[in-house]
Amino acid sequence: MEKFLIVIIGALLVHFILLGVKRWKGNQQEDSSTVRQQNTSPPQSPLDLEIVSQPMEEDRFWAIIANSKSAASSESELLDQLYQRLDQLPLSDVVAFNLRSNLLMAASYTSELWCAAYIMNRGCGDDGFEYFRSWLISQGRDIYTAAVESADSLVEQLDDRVEEYGFEGFLYIPYQVFTDKTQADLLDYQDSKDLKYVEFEFNWEEDDPASMKKICPRLYEHFNGDAQ
Repeated sequence: MEKFLIVIIGALLVHFILLGVKRWKGNQQEDSSTVRQQNTSPPQSPLDLEIVSQPMEEDRFWAIIANSKSAASSESELLDQLYQRLDQLPLSDVVAFNLRSNLLMAASYTSELWCAAYIMNRGCGDDGFEYFRSWLISQGRDIYTAAVESADSLVEQLDDRVEEYGFEGFLYIPYQVFTDKTQADLLDYQDSKDLKYVEFEFNWEEDDPASMKKICPRLYEHFNGDAQ
């Protein structure tokens, strides 16, 4: 009986020693790691999260963009600010934010905006047009809405310091936040059945300057002068 008790006590001691070592290592790793501004919330489990099909309400979405932008003085700071705001939201809202962003990307998939992107970036392929529309969303509600209504309005957003109008990283922030929180893939919890891209016929040709000038006269003049 005494031997049995000794074995039990010894096993318990080993268990608590190993547990203490594990905790110590965890604290050491935490102390030695660089603390990022991102991912400040504790890990969450997405297992109880239902599939999200309702996009975030537009006013709320654009408010998050506006608040992030007003607190940033560069694109990298804008990414940090957006991350921090999304990181504070419930997981379902992070997915809803991404759904709204997806819908805005689809709504800006037009021949006219592709023409504007081509002129502004002196060429624009499929990926470039995706990053261009991501940049457009990052500019805020008023600029986005005006551009969807009239692509040529983007002449008012030209900046000589900008080498290329595109913002690829802006697309990925919701995915990064979700993964950092859960180690899961956001797309597994997003219902995109209502996300539809409308196919269109190009009403301009890159080798037909007059067709581009007809759609975006001010942009064309800015980048090409009197060239035809």
